[in-house]
Amino acid sequence: AELKPAANLTLETAHYTCLLGSGIGLDPIKSSLNGNYSDDKQLAQYFQCMFRMYNLLDIQGNLRNETIFDAIQSLEKDHALTEEGVLFCQNETSYMNITQNEIAYEFFKCFRNYTEKAYYWSILKYLLSKHQDMYAALTPTQSLKLETVHYTCAMGSDVQLQAIKDSLNAVYSSNNQLQQYFQCVFRMYGYIDKDGYLKNDTMLNSIPTDDKDKTCTENAIKTCQHVWTSSASAIAYEFFKCFRNETDSAEYWTTLKELSSKNEKQDVSNVLVDFLL
Repeated sequence: AELKPAANLTLETAHYTCLLGSGIGLDPIKSSLNGNYSDDKQLAQYFQCMFRMYNLLDIQGNLRNETIFDAIQSLEKDHALTEEGVLFCQNETSYMNITQNEIAYEFFKCFRNYTEKAYYWSILKYLLSKHQDMYAALTPTQSLKLETVHYTCAMGSDVQLQAIKDSLNAVYSSNNQLQQYFQCVFRMYGYIDKDGYLKNDTMLNSIPTDDKDKTCTENAIKTCQHVWTSSASAIAYEFFKCFRNETDSAEYWTTLKELSSKNEKQDVSNVLVDFLL
């Protein structure tokens, strides 16, 4: 909610941002495009992210009717059907007893059913068919910009930036969006696999040889590799909390704090494009 959507984002960029940030797999998204829905909270987060990326939701999580109708004008065809679907589903969702985090997905399901024969669904299905496993395609690399990772995961998870800042200062909280943010960061660097298991060897191998805090970092990774949680989506944040406490004096926390203190309204397009496209 604190990050401004980029006006020139491609559909593919928005998709990958929300895929990585929400932690959802491709199969539930494909199923939804085919009219087979689920109650997965990460799926609702994915659609909320997509709607926010295109400014279809306001900061309170309500549908932005004017923006939706403006977007319709760019369609090649099926304008009448699309407008009917938007009006019908806006009315339907207004009577639903749902949270703000769920409104995007509920609107999508209604809209997908109403406009089933519209041409754009085949385009979306084609986009998803291009990559079978996004997480498997992510190669851990030190050249991946920390800023790119941060904004990708912040935008995709819809986490409040203050919660990230607090965590960097060892003030922790428990909420799903914060957990999704750290899960996304760990995945982009290859520190957890697609099933949520920590990859400790990858972490150890990623430590620069000239890092003056190398020994401290190695010891912390070995100490924290045994953290446990009943939820696979929470393991990254649990590891982070342990690691943050064990390396409190390390110099790199200063760098991360500086990153998180940047302009909260920054347009994300420039920092996403070098990795996602």
